[in-house]
Amino acid sequence: MPDDDQFERYLKQFRPVVAEPLPVASPRPVRFWLWSLAATAALALIIAAVLAVRFHRKPAGIVLTGRSPAVGQLASAQPLTLRRANDLLSQAPTFEAAMDGLVFQSEPIQLPPGSESALETLGKENLQP
Repeated sequence: MPDDDQFERYLKQFRPVVAEPLPVASPRPVRFWLWSLAATAALALIIAAVLAVRFHRKPAGIVLTGRSPAVGQLASAQPLTLRRANDLLSQAPTFEAAMDGLVFQSEPIQLPPGSESALETLGKENLQP
């Protein structure tokens, strides 16, 4: 077994070598101007949003209050439709004023015989599957 003795001697000669440290990429320094740019942009967006909310004005519309003659004239001038009801609701300063504008109609529109309104037709629709 001379090969085993020779191999054992070879192993006894082994001396580990100290390894050099692995090269590690250093982290990039965070640039101050990048942070300041992001902060400035965020501040500008906040200011723009505040100004937009603060100076947003409602469009001038018809003011419907109480039993004014204008309400009666407006109500009798046009038939009540969903569009006109939506317009009254969106333009009235309060919900009560809008309801007053809807209530003070002089008389309901009579449909010709054999016809029905769109609301009656939609009311008959069965939405259940």
